[in-house]
Amino acid sequence: MTADMIMKTCESVKEASPGDLVFRLQGYRAVHVGIHVGLNCTVHCRGTDYGLVITRDWQYKWDAAGRFPGIPDVKLMDAIKAVRADMHI
Repeated sequence: MTADMIMKTCESVKEASPGDLVFRLQGYRAVHVGIHVGLNCTVHCRGTDYGLVITRDWQYKWDAAGRFPGIPDVKLMDAIKAVRADMHI
């Protein structure tokens, strides 16, 4: 599944909250996706050289945000807390 296909399944949101997906666009097409974890941080993959990284939102330009429909907030927040604890943020 491509970043653009994922973006098209999301409900658009004006500002990302923890658990929302964020997208980098080329034109109107999403080419990269990350998961906003709060505290102005996003988890995303930077390829084979870097793997999974956490970047501050000012370090990487995110153009759009969306919310995956049907994901229970409670389970999502538990996952985000686990990521924060593991990454010490």
